Amino acid sequence: MNGGQAPSVPGIFISAAMSSAAEIRDRNLSNAHTGFAVLAAAISILSLVGWLANERSLTSLAPGRPPLSIMTAVMVLFGVAAVLASPLKGARSWVFGVLVVAGGAAVLLVRAGAWAAGVSLPPEIWSAPLTGVLLVLSGSSSAMIGRRYFAQGQLVAFGLLLVSVLLGLGHMAPDSLLYRYLPGTGVSIPTSICFFSLAISGLLACRHSGIAASLSSEGATGRPGLKMLLTGAACILVASTAVLESLRAGVIDAETALLLLCWSALAALGGTLWAMAVAADRAEQAMEDSNLEKDRLRQTFAAAVTHDLRNPLQTATLAANLLAKLSDDPKFTGPLARLHRSHKRLDRMLRASLDSLSLESGRDIVMHRSPVDLRGIVEEVVSENSAVLEERVSVKGHGAGEWDADALFRVVENLLLNARKYGSESTVIECSLQRSATHVRLCVRNAGTPIPEGDWERIFEPFTRGQNHQGRVGWGVGLAFSRLVAEKHQGTLKVLRSDAQGTVFELALPAKSPDTPA
Repeated sequence: MNGGQAPSVPGIFISAAMSSAAEIRDRNLSNAHTGFAVLAAAISILSLVGWLANERSLTSLAPGRPPLSIMTAVMVLFGVAAVLASPLKGARSWVFGVLVVAGGAAVLLVRAGAWAAGVSLPPEIWSAPLTGVLLVLSGSSSAMIGRRYFAQGQLVAFGLLLVSVLLGLGHMAPDSLLYRYLPGTGVSIPTSICFFSLAISGLLACRHSGIAASLSSEGATGRPGLKMLLTGAACILVASTAVLESLRAGVIDAETALLLLCWSALAALGGTLWAMAVAADRAEQAMEDSNLEKDRLRQTFAAAVTHDLRNPLQTATLAANLLAKLSDDPKFTGPLARLHRSHKRLDRMLRASLDSLSLESGRDIVMHRSPVDLRGIVEEVVSENSAVLEERVSVKGHGAGEWDADALFRVVENLLLNARKYGSESTVIECSLQRSATHVRLCVRNAGTPIPEGDWERIFEPFTRGQNHQGRVGWGVGLAFSRLVAEKHQGTLKVLRSDAQGTVFELALPAKSPDTPA
């Protein structure tokens, strides 16, 4: 039998409905991608038919306007093949794009040579110079998308879209200087429509990758970003139509119209970018707040579990102590002593976990002072970690004061285990204690790879480790907690030196006599 939980019937229907809606949306976008490509192909074929039938109205779509040349019609058909093939994985769609780029480059080179030689090329055959630029943009976009450079290819397609729209707007005022400024000589209305269609088809070719995927996502910046972009484009279109109609009516001249178009485009672009920046900032803030809330819940849960684990531990400790009192049999003395040490160590580990959570959340840690022999703490750490520290640690000197014994145990344990983890395995870890009139100093020295001087302070930051030890296992809170304990005792913990002779950590604590009140 399958032990997994069967999905509920409402869940199946909801999932199916969401899947169906996504499939319908993808199908509509795929149809739009194909439809715009077919529109460009239809206009090109219609133009070729017009040339064959000597029907000039089919090549220009408006009397007195430049025609769509034979070369442009043929190259647009190659561009259609490129945008239709670009979504196909494994297909060499980029080859069609490269051919279109080569055709556009050939147009520019031949036009430049003819201009230098003073030769006039027949417009019914050769594409205009600006059309050559459009071919290069269209082919580059398809080639990039075909080579899986989605964001770059879609950015070029968006540039092609803007240029083609600008060319189409220029045809709205054919008798003004604006027409000569914007579309350039010889660019026809069918040409503008063809490249506009190719640009839209290119943007829809790989809608699940690159910029298109970001704008079509359901995230905080996806759909709002697309709406803002479309709103900005609509504002530019409306402003351009109003300016061109004013120009046609003679209210303004061409230079004023050009300036107004530029300013309206900049204003719409700036407003769109500003709105997208605000939306992105809000989304980032919402994500940060969500992460903070998750961290708070995680810390609360971990603290609750750690705290609750101490209750059965205390019960087990009391039971072990009771057994030790009730039994006089010597054979139970050793196991009960080991059990007591294990309980004590487990309690320290749980307290260390609680202190780490407090350190992470920024809460204060309270020190419980009592007379402490620092050498005894070092020896206790070595005894409880005998499997890894025995016969590798040498202790010299003495030092006593009034400190938190459990907290200092974890500090010394961190220093010694770090020395063992990062130091040379064949060398001895040297612990030296020195007492002065004001402080007791514990220096822990190990040989090994030196710590770069730039990391001497950084390694004491929470969840941080030195550049030489990025691959080591651990949480990166031990030294941060140890320094906090030292500071709570009005002391210091620092890297005294780290060079070829070894690395030395120094823990300095204020010296207090055992009878000094806490």
